[in-house]
Amino acid sequence: MAQSAFTDPRVLVGDAYRDPAKLAARTAIYAYQTPRFDLVREVVGRLRGVAGPVLDVGCGPGRYTQALRAAQAARPVIACDLSAGMVSVAGPPAAVTNVSALPFRTDAFHAALALHMLYHVEHPDAALAELARVTAGFVLISTNAAGHKRELLDVHAQAAADVGVAFDGPFDTATRFNLDEAEIAARRHFRDVDRSDLIGTVAVPDAAPVVAFIASTAPWYGDSAASDAVLARVATRVSDIIARDGAFRFRNHLGFLACR
Repeated sequence: MAQSAFTDPRVLVGDAYRDPAKLAARTAIYAYQTPRFDLVREVVGRLRGVAGPVLDVGCGPGRYTQALRAAQAARPVIACDLSAGMVSVAGPPAAVTNVSALPFRTDAFHAALALHMLYHVEHPDAALAELARVTAGFVLISTNAAGHKRELLDVHAQAAADVGVAFDGPFDTATRFNLDEAEIAARRHFRDVDRSDLIGTVAVPDAAPVVAFIASTAPWYGDSAASDAVLARVATRVSDIIARDGAFRFRNHLGFLACR
């Protein structure tokens, strides 16, 4: 896969994930989802039987890391991320490192997590090989399916076109290393891959969370695609849809791959 803003470490570390703020603006919108997915609880449950050390790669602000530490205090959970800002929030033990060149010995961990992060890796196969190398137990991967939040991406593209802004889109992490592609790639590196799909609908009753979500994507689309004019037009379009339908709705489709 060719490198883009979605995989450029300078963009990821310098802006998109310098700290948790932009990620928080995107994850906040899923408070309006039905059915609700408690992904943290899901991950903690899947690792309940893992007694030895766990590696959380692409840990972000440490939601999973911290929940796993709280669930079993005696079990080491190592947080890893490209972003020092994220690692500092996740808390020690932690390392700033690249998933494609992990600084750990072979079979060092009983489990590893790569949750909603492999679409930010330029060469996911290299990352999967490293995850398989350092993990003696199982690797849990999550990513988005094709078509995930298509309606939200479309309203962004339409709003940009309305005010004469052109950008390469709608492009999103859902179109990079999606769930089908991830499953195929995982089977090249692991003997057993068990897939679980989670599908819901997000129904947002107000335009503000949609505008905040799109504003947070500026590092990838460019500032013009999240300019005041584009965001104002997003607000108008979404408000019109809410007035007509009662909410702005989009489909959320993600999945887990449990790999051994």
